Amino acid sequence: MGQFTFTPSEQEIQDFVSQFQNQLHSSNNPYIRYFLRLDQATASIYTSGKVLLKGEKAENYVSQGITATTKSQPRKTYQSMIGTDEVGNGSYFQWFSCCGFLLSLKKQEDFLRKLGVGDSKSLTDRKKFVSWLPSLKEKITHQSSALVT
Repeated sequence: MGQFTFTPSEQEIQDFVSQFQNQLHSSNNPYIRYFLRLDQATASIYTSGKVLLKGEKAENYVSQGITATTKSQPRKTYQSMIGTDEVGNGSYFQWFSCCGFLLSLKKQEDFLRKLGVGDSKSLTDRKKFVSWLPSLKEKITHQSSALVT
């Protein structure tokens, strides 16, 4: 999901709003001047003049001219993610183990995707998973715990 923030000119704001006026919606946020629900994106135009575009197709709207004459460049931000997985069953195996990780950088997510990391139930090659462990421990913030019942 892309997310862009920038401060366009008042004329650019008005041009953008008039171009997509049929997608205008009301907002309960008193600081939002205009709120637009676009195709797979939303645009929040604040009373401060800042614009927040976010969604799967947010970048398409950035390229449609709203920032064409602005001096500031749109900034794409990364939303951190937390993931967890567990193994064991306390009532059967007498132990339960859980690990959680934090992805705070886009390059960490890209690294995991490149490795093919996903749901542990979909990992079939145990040797491949074990070979990832040193890299995962080094590059990804994590915490693990084992509980004995």
